[in-house]
This record gives sequence, structure tokens and C-alpha cells, in this order.
Amino acid sequence: MLYCLNPDCQSRENADHAEVCQACKTPLLLQNRYQLIQPLCNRQYATTELFSIVDLKNPSLPLVIKTLLRKDAKLQSLFQREQLLLMEVSHVGIPRGHDAFSVTLAMIE
Repeated sequence: MLYCLNPDCQSRENADHAEVCQACKTPLLLQNRYQLIQPLCNRQYATTELFSIVDLKNPSLPLVIKTLLRKDAKLQSLFQREQLLLMEVSHVGIPRGHDAFSVTLAMIE
């Protein structure tokens, strides 16, 4: 099962072979390599979402992606600071940052 990145999508679950979300047409492949396979939390009124993902270039490596749900300058700043910290820090108890990128979603009509 692949999961749609778009938080406004009405039906985020998709078949494994789908290239775009069947409900909102959002591409299901990020950066030509990442697919969302499962949400890791379900928090109402959250500002972020966490997903288990698969990297098609290294499918055996367990990865998580964190997405920011609102376009807010303060939240974006904090999100970027967290990303930089995870990319730099090396500790067995802290997840290591692997990649960072932005995705702009089309509006659902």
C-alpha cells in the first residue's frame, strides 16, 4: 500500500503499483526514489506528519519522513533547524538525517 503525501486528500491509501494518488492525482514517488508506505502517527490538529517510507535505491534501509503541514514562517524555521541538527548529530539514540527536500502540492479542486 502506498500513501498520498497530500494532507487534504480524501482517500490517501493507494495500490502498490499506483504512480499518482487515485483520489487527488498527487505523485506518489518523491524525488524519484521515495514512497510513503505507512503513517506512523495520527494526531488531530498536528503541524507535522510522520511516515514510514521506502527508498527505491536502498529498499532494505528503514526510513521515516516528517512533513510540515502548514506554510508558516516560524514553523518552517524550526523545521529547518531540526533538519540541520539531524543531519549533523551522530548519536545512537538520535535518528540520523538522510535527506531533505521541499515538495509543493497542487491544490485540490
